[in-house]
Amino acid sequence: MSILIFKDNQQFGPFDEAQVREYIQNNQFTLQDLAWKDGQTEWVPLAILLNENPPLHALNNNPIVERALNQASIKKNSLWGLSFWGWLSFILVILIMYFSIWTFFLYVPLYVISLVLAIVILTKKNYKIGVPLLIATVIIPPYLGFYLFTSRTTEAVAKAFGIELNDSNKTVNKTKPNDVLDEKNGFRDFKLGASHSEISHLLKDKKETLLSKEDTDVYYAKDEKIKIGTVELFYIALEFKHNILVKISVGVDGTTNTLGFKESLMSAYGQPNEISSNTERLKWVGNHAKLDFFQTTSLRRVSGNAHFTNSDVDNKISELIQNKAKEAAVEGAKSL
Repeated sequence: MSILIFKDNQQFGPFDEAQVREYIQNNQFTLQDLAWKDGQTEWVPLAILLNENPPLHALNNNPIVERALNQASIKKNSLWGLSFWGWLSFILVILIMYFSIWTFFLYVPLYVISLVLAIVILTKKNYKIGVPLLIATVIIPPYLGFYLFTSRTTEAVAKAFGIELNDSNKTVNKTKPNDVLDEKNGFRDFKLGASHSEISHLLKDKKETLLSKEDTDVYYAKDEKIKIGTVELFYIALEFKHNILVKISVGVDGTTNTLGFKESLMSAYGQPNEISSNTERLKWVGNHAKLDFFQTTSLRRVSGNAHFTNSDVDNKISELIQNKAKEAAVEGAKSL
């Protein structure tokens, strides 16, 4: 049992019960002195706390006891007041720092107040309140301030230089094109812009899909067991428009294959130009070529899809369609 004793307007302790009884025998404390232990709501004479039976006249209407009780009550209220203002200052520091790390003139004085009040409470030997407040004040605001300052400074610099930040605070330069992607211009032996006749020996029969229409055909690669290292590919689909390869789609299935495929793409093409906040979408952008990777999770099943495209090929197809439209218009005019 930890006991605090209030005597002559001073607080002593904590002591255990054996120490208190020894001090009483040595006349250092009396049964009329006020005491407090864990679980009590107010100070009481030592006689009550120790279950002793002093003469009633020693306690009842005793001005010394009444004055001591009043002083102890005032001191207790003072400690609670110090605690309240200390914790309030600490909370305000955290809130102000979070919403505006640059307003030093607001939260620095509050931080000093919280720190000073914690020390004052400790000098009054109230460790249960003083120690947590001191630890929280010394550790949390400086750490939070450092984190917010560095992260928001990084954001400001990134914005000024056209750099995109993902949620993990890794900078990704949007403006620098990916030369490797332009150089490869496709996936393995399949090159964007190639004609169907150039790679027909690598393809299965035409696959009827939702994309299949008059000018668009989709084929799958012949090889049934396509791998990248230990990663097993689920499919390689090739989309042709007007017999020109305009899009290559690569799919993987399962967590191991999906993560392995993602790492292979990053190893081959380097850091993506754009990364989604949850890293489930990666995008590499070259001067002409583009690669999009999507990771999806459905019913706890993870899969991934990569799509290779090329803006030059798309422009070529657009010109081809426009030329065909012009030719058709000319032929139609002749028949009038």
